[in-house]
Amino acid sequence: MDIAAFLAGYPPFDGLDGDQLRRIASATQVEFFPAGTTILERSGEPAAYLYVVRKGAVEILDQGRLVDLIGEGEPFGELSLVSGQGPVASVRSAEDTLCYLIPRGLAQELLQGASGARFLASVARRRLDSTVSPTEMPDLLTRVGAQVRRPLVTAPPDATVAQVASLMTEERVSSLLMPRPVSRRCSSGCSNEGSTISP
Repeated sequence: MDIAAFLAGYPPFDGLDGDQLRRIASATQVEFFPAGTTILERSGEPAAYLYVVRKGAVEILDQGRLVDLIGEGEPFGELSLVSGQGPVASVRSAEDTLCYLIPRGLAQELLQGASGARFLASVARRRLDSTVSPTEMPDLLTRVGAQVRRPLVTAPPDATVAQVASLMTEERVSSLLMPRPVSRRCSSGCSNEGSTISP
């Protein structure tokens, strides 16, 4: 199976047309990582590629603790690539693994589109959920106010997808508040409400 056909079966590539897929495929590199290879280092250099597992599996490690396992067709390195900051977790090949490496420019273009934004939101939620163990979950009968331990995270209304992803990565949150401009809230009377988004 060629690269374009393989990518077309997985998000965020499944929303692209044939020309876009061929453009990405023509620039994609293929790299083999023996089992136990550290591919991305926590707080190390920012990802230079969007990695996609072609065959094998990689582990997402937070200070040595396994928080996720990425398998065939799944990308990794996306949050570091979009934010331009070092990875928030290490990535290590769990077995002999073959990856597609999509260059930064093309990957950023992809991730800033609608399907890319949906993909980033799903990844952020998945990674955050995997870092909380059942014993850390609050008692369901506890008042919400008693569980709020930090101020809400907000982003300006004109923030780009990359800026929002970077902020979510820095703050380790899966959603944030993005207040709408007043002009967009006044179609039927003004309001002081903000909008909650999960980019």
